[in-house]
Amino acid sequence: MKDVKKGKITEAHSWRKYFENTHLSYYDLTDGDTVVTIKEMRYETITGPGGRKDDCLVMVFTDADMLPMIVNTTNAKTISDLHKTNKPVEWVGKSIILYAEDSVKMKGETVGGIRVRKVLPQVSLPKIDTKRFDAMCKKIEAKEFSIDKAVSMFDFTKEQAAKLIDLKSQLANG
Repeated sequence: MKDVKKGKITEAHSWRKYFENTHLSYYDLTDGDTVVTIKEMRYETITGPGGRKDDCLVMVFTDADMLPMIVNTTNAKTISDLHKTNKPVEWVGKSIILYAEDSVKMKGETVGGIRVRKVLPQVSLPKIDTKRFDAMCKKIEAKEFSIDKAVSMFDFTKEQAAKLIDLKSQLANG
């Protein structure tokens, strides 16, 4: 490290800087709520302190500067409840809010940890142009794409929303 000269630390940094971090931790979220979007879900063998190996569910984020996060049962349940699916592969592309929680316990000791807020972040969805909207409607009519998926992906104009409502009615009637 460039701030260590002859074994002596010469600059003021958090003690965390001197340890190799491979996964997101409580100490990485000291600035309050952090909105993240899930890029990928993995199931990996993680080597913890003392060399213990555990198979873990790991979440990778779209922000390349954000370390992957090991997902515990509490956070998995919260994400499942928020996004109405218990299938991690269906969490990809979804956004959540992470925060540092001081009261998290591990093996009876209060250690602090990462929690997922039980509310969805306010994420603005992109608009869809007329050409893409019309192509999407054809896929919906052909039952190759769902209206629910479309609503989760785009912010529609009033006219587009009205067309989707009509399309949903048509599909329901036959």
